[in-house]
Amino acid sequence: MKAEFYFDHRRYICSLVQVDRAKELKIKNHLGLVLAVKQGQKVGLIGKTRQDARQVDVSQPYFYNLIKAAMSALDLASKDEVILERNRAIATAEN
Repeated sequence: MKAEFYFDHRRYICSLVQVDRAKELKIKNHLGLVLAVKQGQKVGLIGKTRQDARQVDVSQPYFYNLIKAAMSALDLASKDEVILERNRAIATAEN
């Protein structure tokens, strides 16, 4: 699932994907830089590709708050999807 959100007056797109046995949050900014952090980790990668990415401490306030905003956006997108699915089911049942 993907979600779009704004943080610190900037637009971001985020997704939560399964990588090996862990979930990884990816947050992409308007410059094409991606912050990737695996669930439970305090170090993430930031860059355009994994090969050129550098490590960052995601417990720093800016990254921590960015991650919280992304997770909230994904939670809202998930709830929206549930509501849309229920509305479709109701519409189908009425026909």
